[in-house]
Amino acid sequence: MDYARLQEQMRVELGQRLQVLPTDVDAWTAAARVQKMGLSSTQRLALVDMMQALVLRQKQKLDELDQPLAAAAFADRHAAFLIEMAGGQELWRVFRFILAEHEDERLQASVRAAGRIAEDCYGACVRRARAWGVLDSSQFREAPLVFLEAVDSPATASRREAVQAVSLAVREFRSLKLALPIVLLPLDYASSIWNFCGLHHEVGHNVDQDLNLTPELRGVLPDLTLAGEEICWRRWSNEILADAIGITLGGSGFAASLGSLSLLLASSAAQAEIQSTAVHPPFVVRVRLIAEMLRLTGVPAHADLADELSAIWDTLERPAWVAPFAQDAKAIAALFLTTKLTALKAHAVLELNADPASDHARTQALATFFLGQGPRPEPKIEFGMHPRLVPAAAQLAVRAALSTPDVLGRIHESAVKYLNLIPALEALGPAGALTTTRRDYLRDLAHKVDFGALAPAEAGG
Repeated sequence: MDYARLQEQMRVELGQRLQVLPTDVDAWTAAARVQKMGLSSTQRLALVDMMQALVLRQKQKLDELDQPLAAAAFADRHAAFLIEMAGGQELWRVFRFILAEHEDERLQASVRAAGRIAEDCYGACVRRARAWGVLDSSQFREAPLVFLEAVDSPATASRREAVQAVSLAVREFRSLKLALPIVLLPLDYASSIWNFCGLHHEVGHNVDQDLNLTPELRGVLPDLTLAGEEICWRRWSNEILADAIGITLGGSGFAASLGSLSLLLASSAAQAEIQSTAVHPPFVVRVRLIAEMLRLTGVPAHADLADELSAIWDTLERPAWVAPFAQDAKAIAALFLTTKLTALKAHAVLELNADPASDHARTQALATFFLGQGPRPEPKIEFGMHPRLVPAAAQLAVRAALSTPDVLGRIHESAVKYLNLIPALEALGPAGALTTTRRDYLRDLAHKVDFGALAPAEAGG
């Protein structure tokens, strides 16, 4: 066998291997199967189109091998094809795990509830952005898919490495602007819906991807803080923006959830010094930011919670490095939450919620109901009761309740039951279908996914 024959044999083999991915995609995205999972037909179509676009890219890379080539050219094109194929397979593996959770009898109720909350968070922002003329009527993505991951949850030793590998892939791909956004929640949140307030923050990252808000905010940082602190604020900016969107969408429930956790972890050894590569603001700083953002909403009850969080923060011993960041917190909070942005057509992030005060009133009424101390609010969208308010209300109920397993269990069950009573949200686009321009936009996103950062596998391993 000569070298040309070796090339031909490899081309045929690669063509056969390429068929594994589309075959698996077809099996998991069959219309009836996806409908049974509880996903929308437009989510399914966006996923199918995205994977078809990635498979087409693989075929194009394979076509570049379809001729006798010099040894160096064949080796380089072969490596490029393998990177493209591995990237597509890795991305599909992420979605395959997400779809599998929707079929898991133990997880499907929680993951579907999380999906409804994420859909509401994302839709609320998209509708406002479209009304302002920020987004074209076709240039928005489908509602996010939620993945309950296991990195910070118990896992058997034999499975932990595999679980971590999947989770790391999810974390990598959620930063890409995919046709179907991905949001993450710890697996152990499945029995505590009040922790689904994390979705308000996670969807904030998707909104940032779509509206491209962070660059403009970073551009103002040098005017607000000294160079030494500005470097850190810049590195933390994506997470601060997601927190600002979280407070905008989840109000005091979101702030109580993140603020309480931040207070509990603020004195850990990891907070003793600033981590030079950390993208999240340290918890001891994050509490101050949350409190300042709450005050900026103009909702009296939010200001009360801000005072409560600040009073506890004042009792904590803090490293010396915290002081200048604490002084900056008010200005940074105002920048991210209330500054009129060009990217939003002279609107602020806080304006993504048309009426935070009314949202809080409904959330508080729902929390009272979860505690068995008031009537059930009408679970209708036209009355302003949205899925994103349910975990926020559950969080407020938990804070007001006697924390026993039985009480927490009743709040969780009551909240999930109530969420299921809220009618389905109106589709962001035409119900049941994607327009031609929408499909073109979503396919274009798939073509822009870059797997070039993946290194080719070492020979033999």
